[in-house]
Amino acid sequence: MSGTVVKLTLLTSAFMFATPAAYADCQSEMRILADDLAGVKLNSYQSQSLADKVLQARRQCWVHREQAAMDLINSARRIAGLKESSGEFDWENVPLESLEEEQ
Repeated sequence: MSGTVVKLTLLTSAFMFATPAAYADCQSEMRILADDLAGVKLNSYQSQSLADKVLQARRQCWVHREQAAMDLINSARRIAGLKESSGEFDWENVPLESLEEEQ
């Protein structure tokens, strides 16, 4: 499974089973994970392990288990060699200009 396929799977998973407020944090973290995976090279074992963690995280989001989902998302991030997410917005590394709406 290539990085592009994993990213597409993550994005599809994030949107397919969503309801407005209950899954906002899980969805956001899965979208961030998908963005962070862009360009990351994974071997077959890593891809399969990552896909399994994402599927489990999606299931935990579905049953409103935010902490369990975050644990699985962070496990997926470790598999890909990415920094773990705290679940909070990273004000230090996101330029304010990127948050402003274009008019």
